[in-house]
Order: sequence, then structure tokens, then C-alpha cells
Amino acid sequence: MLIGLYPNMNEFIQSLNESIKKILLNKFKSMLKALKTQWISKTLPISFELQTHQILFHNSTLIVSPSLEISKEYFFTLINSYSDVINSQIMIRESLEISNTKFSLSNDFLYDYVDSLTMISNSVTEANAFCDEWISLKEIWNFEIEELNTTLGSDLLKWIKYIDSVKNMRNRFDSLKIVERFGLINVDYGWAQSRVQNEFELWLREINMNFSTVLLNKTKLLVQELQTLKESLASTDVHLSVPGTVVLFLSVINSTVNKMNTLSSEFTDTKTGHVILFQCKFKFPFDWVYYDQVQGEIDSIHAILNFKKQYVRNNFDVLVSISHDEKTNAIDTIQKIRSKWKKKQLSSTTDFTDAIKFIENFEKLLNDLSIRINYVVDSYKLLELPLDMEDLLITDILEELTDLKAVWSTIATYSNAINAINIFTWDSVSLPAIKSSMNEILLDSKTVPNTVQTYPAFQRAQTY
Repeated sequence: MLIGLYPNMNEFIQSLNESIKKILLNKFKSMLKALKTQWISKTLPISFELQTHQILFHNSTLIVSPSLEISKEYFFTLINSYSDVINSQIMIRESLEISNTKFSLSNDFLYDYVDSLTMISNSVTEANAFCDEWISLKEIWNFEIEELNTTLGSDLLKWIKYIDSVKNMRNRFDSLKIVERFGLINVDYGWAQSRVQNEFELWLREINMNFSTVLLNKTKLLVQELQTLKESLASTDVHLSVPGTVVLFLSVINSTVNKMNTLSSEFTDTKTGHVILFQCKFKFPFDWVYYDQVQGEIDSIHAILNFKKQYVRNNFDVLVSISHDEKTNAIDTIQKIRSKWKKKQLSSTTDFTDAIKFIENFEKLLNDLSIRINYVVDSYKLLELPLDMEDLLITDILEELTDLKAVWSTIATYSNAINAINIFTWDSVSLPAIKSSMNEILLDSKTVPNTVQTYPAFQRAQTY
């Protein structure tokens, strides 16, 4: 060939190879640019094949068909088909023969290539996450109301939090759209949407029915508690000439305020529960107790509290003086009881019936005193007066009384058991049975707490 005699053959061959490479690379670059542009834009005409996947209901669960990995593989193959053309293109030698040297992607083209593959992978990951949200809705079909009742029980706050999560679940499928696009990948959930919506409404209705039972019971109990609180507050009168009624009056006011503060979270939860049912268009039964009744009781109690607090403000100095006197009287009573307690005549030889009678009488005395002390403490708190509790403590006596009660109750148990054996006559007695009963009493006596075993009266009872 005459071309072989061309003096600039080397330059010509090199230029030819460069032209071929440039044409192929430009075509590859144009394809990547068009793919990236159409991948990002949702308004431009699509020249690539749009891949569609459906979320379907199959065998009582939701599935994605076909797998999203198929779209990933499709676009990877598309890009690689262009790069393979370049990578497989063999350069021409100076003799115009085919060489073993192939074209390769330069670094800038390699970056675009990897960036496009990453873009596709990220979109598939986003699509998978979107589909996983849908597939998680299968719990609607796996729902067991009995298990939910066991888990949440009668805890109103737990039910409210659970229903909130259920309502948030609606956001996953409640939309006018039926297709979500991820680049050039479409996820069609139209068929699943209608199926899930129908099942969800049935599911939510069943949940609300069980929630309404919990809410109704809680509302009834709350109304009853408020009515009791209101009656106690309204019926507590004060007579300044009778100091006991003064501290009782102040104590009831203080206790009512504290109780209302304690119940505030329950008020909020009960009101929220009613709002939830109204939003769900729940059909309330004719005997339903609405939150309005709760609010009515709350308003009544606050009205009575305001009236009685005004009385306290109007008679503040007198009430302070009487409260101080009642505190002094309580301290005097405590000192007398302490003196009486130190003189108690309980020994190892005391008959257990006398001991128990003494303990019960003293227990009643201490319980009455504890109530008086609580009235005084509440009065000081309501009047916002400083109070040193040291002189009003009777904890040590109560603890000792509790220990004594345990000791003498145990002694009484064993004494009664022994007396039960003594009633047998000789002609009806069974020595093995008696021996067995005594052994049981003895063994059982060794299992009582050490505080009881070290008490002299108990040790003496073991010698019976």
C-alpha cells in the first residue's frame, strides 16, 4: 500500500489512535452525563429504560417484586458495556496491524465511572430502605390483641404511646402518591397501599376498642377519687375554739393540694386519651364517662380550695397560734408516751395474752398520735412555717413495738400449738403424733428471725 510510504506514518497512526479513543471516551462521557442528569431530574424526558418494582401482598406478607438488586445489576451492566467497548479496543500499530495494546480510562473518566456506580448504589439503598418501611407493615397481619393487652395492661400512658406509634405508622402509606422514584428506579406501591389501608383501619379499630375499655375504667376511677377528695374537703369544718379541728382543717387542705398535684399527670393522660378517640372518630357508648366530668370535678375542687384558702388568709395569725399550740401539745404527749413505754412491764414470765393486749392498746395509742403529728406537720407546711421534726419523731418506739409484736405473736402461735396438744386425753393420745407435732414446733421455732430468737420471752417459750 502507498500509505506505507507516507513519510509521517508514525504521527498519522498516533493521531488515528487518539481520535478513536477520543470518540469512544466522549461517547462514554456523554452517556454518563445523560444518565446522571436524568437520574437526578424527575422532569426531563427519559431516554434510558425506567425500571419498575412493585410492593405486593403475598402469603400474608408484603414483598418487593422483582428484587431491587436486578435494577442495580441492569444499570451497572449498562455502564460497564460502554467502558468495556473502550477497554476492549485495541490500538493500531505503525504497520497498520492490530496490536496487543488496549485503550484504558484516564483518571478523570475513571472518577466519573465510579461516581455513577456510587450514585446507582445509593439510590438502590434508599429504595431498599423505603421498601423495608412498607414491609415492616406486615405486623398489622401478625397482630395479636391478647398479647397487646398483656403487654400494656391497664397502664394508660403506655396505651397512649403505643397508639401514637400506630398513628405515625399511617404516615408510611397514607399518601395520594402510589409511586416513589429513586433515580431511574420506580417503586409502585399502589396495590399494597389499598390493601394496607383496609387492614390498618380494622387493626386500629380493634386497638381503639381495647384502649377505650382501659380509658373508661381509668376515667371512672379518677372521677370517684375526685368525688371522694371533694367530699372530704367540703365536709371538713373548722372551729377556732376547738384546736383539733383547726389542724385537721389545714391538713385536709394541704393533702388535697398535694393530691391534685400528684393527679395532674393522670388528668393530662385521661384528656389525651379522649382526644385520641375523638380524632379516630370512635363511637362512644351511651354510658360513657367523658373527660368533661373529670374537668367538672377538678373545677369544683379548685373552687372549694380557693374558698378555704381565703379563710386561711383571713385568719392566718389565729391559725398559726393554734398550730403552734397543737405542736406543743403533741410534743408533751410524745414525752408522756415515752415515759409510759419505758415503764412497760413485759418480761419472760408475762402471759402472752396480756402481752399482746398491752401491745395492741399501745399500738392504737401510737397510731392516734401519728395522725395528730401528721395534722400538725401538714398545718405547718400549708402555713409555710419552719418546723423542727426532731421533737415529733416516734420512729424508735414504733420500730420497737413492731419487734415486740412479732415476738409475742410468735410466742402465741407456739403456745396455742402446745395447748392444742394438751387437750388430748390419755385414752386418745398418740405418742408418735405428739412427738411429731412437738418436733415440728421446735424446728419451726428455729426459723424465726434472730431478733425474735434473742428475746428472753421467746427463749423461755422454747423450754415449754
